[in-house]
Amino acid sequence: MSYQIREALPEESAEVAELFRRSRLHFLPYLPILHSVEEDREYFRETVFVDNTVNVAVHSKTGRIIGFIAFESGHLNHLYIAPEHVRCGLGEALLETARIENDSLELWVFQQNEPAIAFYRKHEFEVIKSTDGADNEERCPDHQMLWSSI
Repeated sequence: MSYQIREALPEESAEVAELFRRSRLHFLPYLPILHSVEEDREYFRETVFVDNTVNVAVHSKTGRIIGFIAFESGHLNHLYIAPEHVRCGLGEALLETARIENDSLELWVFQQNEPAIAFYRKHEFEVIKSTDGADNEERCPDHQMLWSSI
């Protein structure tokens, strides 16, 4: 599969929000649905695209966004791949765009999301804290993970 990774354009926030929602519903079916489609779009348009660097993987033939990463200084906030494009190297390629700009990255991942935890461990992230989920919006147990090049 051929794809290009580039910085997202502001007008792509709705397409990124749709990918976020579709991917979460597919891979994280145990999470409660807390927001409407429009609330997701607003969140990505007014928060994610404002506060983060957002890079997208774009399918070379279709021009569709098939993955994205959103990060800010030292924090990886989102990494989602379209379900039909998982295990094609997109996650690793997107993660590398954040590593290039950061000496360390921390993130939160739900404890039930074992494939993501395995992915991050493969890429040298370590669990530094575990919680019962009382402090996250979904109220699901999670891990804080850290990668450092230092």
